[in-house]
Amino acid sequence: MKNCIFCSTVRALCALLLITTLFSACSSTVSEPAVVDVQRSITGTHSSGRTYKFGPLKGGTAVLVDDMAAYWVSKGTVYAANGHAKAWSPTVPYSTDPNISLFEIEKVVK
Repeated sequence: MKNCIFCSTVRALCALLLITTLFSACSSTVSEPAVVDVQRSITGTHSSGRTYKFGPLKGGTAVLVDDMAAYWVSKGTVYAANGHAKAWSPTVPYSTDPNISLFEIEKVVK
């Protein structure tokens, strides 16, 4: 009987550890400063419930929203990298770097 209690305790601790690890991984993407900046820039549509992928690009952070809108965040400034991003965030400028594109952003976030 002690064996069963021990096994149950170990299983419960493993489950708790797994849940804690998964929660930490999920919450870290929400607090990514570049993603938060992009979310704040989106107007006229809800920024929640969307998928956000990000990765390093040219000293900044590439952010891809719903596999459509491509952004590049550098030194706290959000730039649009394609028409979808510009439509969702009309106040952000396009990047002046011609190498910041949907294609480049897709490469670093996938």
